[in-house]
Amino acid sequence: MEFNIRNIIKDDYQNVFVIWRNELGYSGSFEAMVGRIDKMMVDDNYHILVALHDGQIVGNIAAVRKIAFEFDSFLHITGLAVLKEYQNKGIGSSLIKRMEEYAVMKGIPSIILNSGVQRTTAHTFYEKNGYAKLSYCFTKRLVNDKGV
Repeated sequence: MEFNIRNIIKDDYQNVFVIWRNELGYSGSFEAMVGRIDKMMVDDNYHILVALHDGQIVGNIAAVRKIAFEFDSFLHITGLAVLKEYQNKGIGSSLIKRMEEYAVMKGIPSIILNSGVQRTTAHTFYEKNGYAKLSYCFTKRLVNDKGV
């Protein structure tokens, strides 16, 4: 299967929203997502890619460069989604590979990502792509933002 990977553009937002809603269960509004992507697009710490097949967006990946007490710099993949009918065709792995190439180009030595405990198929996918389970992610909702 042939596909192309490129940086996201504004015209892609609607298709990315549909992928996130359908494949990851995103329940926020399109407008809220647009507002967030617009903020990311003007911040050089963020990098968002889309995968296209026959001109249709079939997947996307987003990441942000961060620092921590123990790391000068790392890339945090904040989302990866591929339309169900295009999964297991190398698109997700190619998106990750391109993000890894971006990290190397920017001098970022490592990548982290979180994946829901129930997403065992995704865990296997990440492990096949060289990622190791090293920690748990804990979360606590403090305010119900209703997707805004």
